[in-house]
Amino acid sequence: MASKNDNLVQQIDEATDAMEMVAINLEENMTDLEHAEITIGTHDGSFQCDESLACAMLKLLPRYRCARVVRSREPSVLASCTLVVDVGLEFDGSRHKYDHHQPSFQHTLHSLDPRLFWGKTKLSSAGLIYFYFGREVIATLLGVDEQEEVVQQVFRKVYTNMVEEVDASDNGVPITFGSTNFLAKSGLACRVADMNPTWVDEQADYDASFARAVELVTSEFVAKVEYFGKVWWPARAVVRRALVGRMAVHRSGRVVDVSHGGRGRLPWQGHLLAMEKEMANLPILLVVWYEEDNDEWRVRSVPTPGGHQFTHRLLLPAAWWGLGGAELEAVAGVQGAVFVHGQGFTARARTREAAMAMVEAVLATVDVWSAEDDHSKADRKVVARSGRGSGRQHLEHLRDSAAATRDAGRARPRLVLAPRSVAGGLEEAPRSPIFGGARPVVTRRL
Repeated sequence: MASKNDNLVQQIDEATDAMEMVAINLEENMTDLEHAEITIGTHDGSFQCDESLACAMLKLLPRYRCARVVRSREPSVLASCTLVVDVGLEFDGSRHKYDHHQPSFQHTLHSLDPRLFWGKTKLSSAGLIYFYFGREVIATLLGVDEQEEVVQQVFRKVYTNMVEEVDASDNGVPITFGSTNFLAKSGLACRVADMNPTWVDEQADYDASFARAVELVTSEFVAKVEYFGKVWWPARAVVRRALVGRMAVHRSGRVVDVSHGGRGRLPWQGHLLAMEKEMANLPILLVVWYEEDNDEWRVRSVPTPGGHQFTHRLLLPAAWWGLGGAELEAVAGVQGAVFVHGQGFTARARTREAAMAMVEAVLATVDVWSAEDDHSKADRKVVARSGRGSGRQHLEHLRDSAAATRDAGRARPRLVLAPRSVAGGLEEAPRSPIFGGARPVVTRRL
């Protein structure tokens, strides 16, 4: 009996020793794996923004955070790298080869994933890395699951507001196919290019300069992700509430109040344009909000979707443009009116009552129950001229137009109320004095 027990103890001891040896081997292997060097290969010499951003995005991921960047054009060196970007004339995501210089490469985000219909610009190495790793990087930075909606939304916004510009710049895609009025030389791609050593540098240390470029684009990329993920995306809920409560702001339902804590810095425009179709019967024309910093109220016209930055659905009366203080109060007939922008798309007022009085005066010039306003279409044509000729000519046109209207001493437009029973909801009305007799005053249904 004792002999059997001794044998059992011996077997247990042997099994224990074997398990300990396995554990030691596993620990050694894990240590080797942890210390196995991960490398990101890219070309040496002068650098551009795309490979700088590609390396920056990869190193934002925990598994590549300690990766060493190897800058070389030698095939034998690149062959040993974990990932290769912007060099090697090969694109194969399954093997982590991300170059775009080969003649056969014509990929866009849309060609790699047809669901990304908005990504039509040819990709650089930055765009390729963003396609394969961008969502993971965004989720990591925001501390959320990669499948959450905020990641998908921020993925699109960061591409169209940063990465696409880098792709276009590196591939020579022009921002416009027409003539431009000025050069844009302060963008990220230009600033990275300026970080290369120059001919006056006694020692050209490209690797050190590249490292500084990666630091620059890392900070800017992280700032973009955090803005769209932590500032822009949460604003969507505020705009949604404003759309739901729009009837309490103005009976037409075409004005929303996006005041939120009085800070006045809410990024409402994109969310409003995206949600109004499903939540409002008619397009929103004006937005108001309170600015605690200035203790003032703002009135702002809604921009035209996809238009020039100064194209809007409805401008304030031309006679108000560029005026402020007592002169504006007299011309507009609104006590508390503070200022109207020289291009007529926004105004400031001391109180909410003054802001809403300005809103009433503006809406009195259009049929707020009509989906299409001839009034606002004509205004868009005027403002669209900023894309033709010089900006100075456009500003002079706006200034002269407003000055001529003011000098004529015309009064504010009157509002003609018409019952619903009137056919089409319209009746003959005098021409609007605020626009120099160019437009009729449209009657409003009761």
